[in-house]
Amino acid sequence: MALSEKQILKIKVEFEAGKLSRSAIGKRYKVSQPTIRKLAEQGNWAYGKNFKKVSEAVELKSIEKLIGKEVDKTTKINDDLLANITFVENIAKAYLHELAMNKKNKEKQTKEDADRIFSFLKPLKIASETFNMNYSNKRKAFGMDREDELKRSAPYVDPTEGLTESDIDAKLADFQ
Repeated sequence: MALSEKQILKIKVEFEAGKLSRSAIGKRYKVSQPTIRKLAEQGNWAYGKNFKKVSEAVELKSIEKLIGKEVDKTTKINDDLLANITFVENIAKAYLHELAMNKKNKEKQTKEDADRIFSFLKPLKIASETFNMNYSNKRKAFGMDREDELKRSAPYVDPTEGLTESDIDAKLADFQ
């Protein structure tokens, strides 16, 4: 049986790649080893000539695949963290709204109210800052954004909004 040019080209690629043994190439293409030797001599093929190039290409594909998996995993972690931050943020907003309504209704703000709200705001601030640092570092590592674009897109939430001056001073005194 005569080999087509396409079959000969496939055999040449396998032969010069050097990934398969000569007998494995013969079995794959149903060709005897003497035929492969004859084709190699006629075409001046060198067994394993492209081994390094093929290995580098395979390694590059493997690295790209691993990076893709890491990006997917990181994206999921970031999405979950963002959902949790949003949940806590919504709770904090509800407390701030309640505090604002109390102020509107001329109800006196109690230290317990301030402590309760602060107990939600502090972890929210820490979680938000951690998320932002983690997220921006990963984006920077993957070359996705310039730092100034990130700073412009980050929303600012005033953690003291709705608190009285005395409550703020009391909270600051707790940290000193």
